[in-house]
Amino acid sequence: MLIGVTLVGLLLQDAVDLSRLGWNATAATLFISNFAFWFEIGYFAPSAEKNPLLHTWSLSVEEQFYVFFPLFMALFSSRAPKALKPCLVAGSAISLIAGGWGAFHFPGATFYLLPTRAWELAVGSLLALGIAAPPRTSKQASLASVFGILLIAGSVQIYSKRTPFPGLMALPPVLGTALLIWSGMLNHNTWCRRLLSWRPVVFVGLISYSLYLWHWPIIAFWKYVAFRPMEWLDSLSIIIVSLMLGVVSWRFVERPFRGEGGIVHERRTVFMIGGVGIFMAVIIGLSVWGSGGIPWRFDNAAPYTAIVKRARDNTWWIQYANWEAKNESMGAAQLAQPPVVGSPGVQPTFALIGDSHAQAMIPAIELQALRVGQSGYIITRGGTPPLLDINVKQIPLGDDGFDEARYHNRLIEFLRERPELKTIILVGRWPTYIRDHYVERGEEQLCLELTEETQTASDISTRSAMVERGLDRMVERLIGMNRNVILVGCVPEVGFDVPTAFSISRRLPWILDLKRVVPTKADYERRQLESNLLLSRISNRYHVDLIGSDSSMWDSNGRALVLIDGELLYRDDDHLSQAGALHFAHRFDGVFDQLGRVGRDSR
Repeated sequence: MLIGVTLVGLLLQDAVDLSRLGWNATAATLFISNFAFWFEIGYFAPSAEKNPLLHTWSLSVEEQFYVFFPLFMALFSSRAPKALKPCLVAGSAISLIAGGWGAFHFPGATFYLLPTRAWELAVGSLLALGIAAPPRTSKQASLASVFGILLIAGSVQIYSKRTPFPGLMALPPVLGTALLIWSGMLNHNTWCRRLLSWRPVVFVGLISYSLYLWHWPIIAFWKYVAFRPMEWLDSLSIIIVSLMLGVVSWRFVERPFRGEGGIVHERRTVFMIGGVGIFMAVIIGLSVWGSGGIPWRFDNAAPYTAIVKRARDNTWWIQYANWEAKNESMGAAQLAQPPVVGSPGVQPTFALIGDSHAQAMIPAIELQALRVGQSGYIITRGGTPPLLDINVKQIPLGDDGFDEARYHNRLIEFLRERPELKTIILVGRWPTYIRDHYVERGEEQLCLELTEETQTASDISTRSAMVERGLDRMVERLIGMNRNVILVGCVPEVGFDVPTAFSISRRLPWILDLKRVVPTKADYERRQLESNLLLSRISNRYHVDLIGSDSSMWDSNGRALVLIDGELLYRDDDHLSQAGALHFAHRFDGVFDQLGRVGRDSR
């Protein structure tokens, strides 16, 4: 599977994504991919749904369990055999409780790491150790199997991305699986046993491991090149191809190395072949990663690779990450001294405040500030819109423990102590906070949850009202401090990774025509309807300036501009690249012309 995925990656992926694939393949080979994916979690993490090796995290957890569990068994079997089951039950309970707590406080680590997932595997071990006597009658077995199926099916139907998982919410599917296994321990002739003994079902069970290995890479590569939501025909095609590859892999890769008909019988030989295979896979994976994704593998691709690299590379993102981390770790009710952009040696007279979309605007703000001889503070944090007394939680990443409401109150105090900051620019990805999800164009749907005190917004109307209240309070507080407030509308959200799409469209034009998949102005207006109305209401209510869309956002066909003068305007699916920020810098001409006049008058 790793060889096949790497070969497809060589054909489809650009250098950055192939380099990441090489690293992930190495981690999967060494059964540590769960750690690799845990480290990648974050607001700007690559899309998990397009990672062809994402599913290997569970295999890593299983292999880690298979390393430690035999040691646990050996320890108790030789020294305290009677304590084996009680200790295993106690350890499973601790793992479950830790998972229940961690699902709310450390969701990433809880999901990916062994300590909070071990109990799920230990349940099967307890069954094998005879923790519960097998069902005595067919009726007991039938009831157990029905209840088990209902628990599994109910979990599939009811659970969503908002479900805190694993933890306690993993109990129903795990218990359901355990009941199914328990019901068949004495081979009672139940309808469930007859169903699971049906030859097509048995065959799916035989190829299940190979099927698991292949199904996700097919889905991920489809998402990588499709740039649209999956339809039923796509799903059917993926199922058919997955089954075909699963059968081939089972027959010609898996089966020859196991069972009586295997081509290798000696355990030493199996381990030797496995060791050589692991060594070669690690070497290949590290070579792909270390080479930066083998950027020279495409003829005449160097210019396209350079364009993609320039779009993704932005020193501002790295420069401000340390400041964000410092604020997140601060315990004092005070804001750390933020970075300054603009003319050196000039006292700051403005502040740019907002989420990552404000951060993406920094090159434009820097250019404008230098133009008029002014400077200002940059106070931005990803996923943190300038809404007073509102908290934002990312689903399924969960709450990272950061208190946005407290952060903004610290921000207000910071501004109050600096009356020379006369102009405050507020930027946010407004439609996402109102509509509860990102643009639906095949990208991963990472939902956002807004809370105000104890109230959680549940639909567009309540979310819109909550966003308006939070922004209203922020603007009102700033106006009360005699500040000039500038509201900035959201740029078009493309809905797919622009550098990736550009790379594919240039290397494989028969797969993708970039011009046909970017959103239209009508798409933009539909997506931004509630947020634009909200911004207009607050702008009129407090008589503050609103910078909205203009003709520079669209091409002659009414589609969002993503490429101009050989430069990509977006670094991902929605954040402007440095070139994109500079392209839109003129939107701030009026704001900084006024700042320049005030600065000259004050001198």
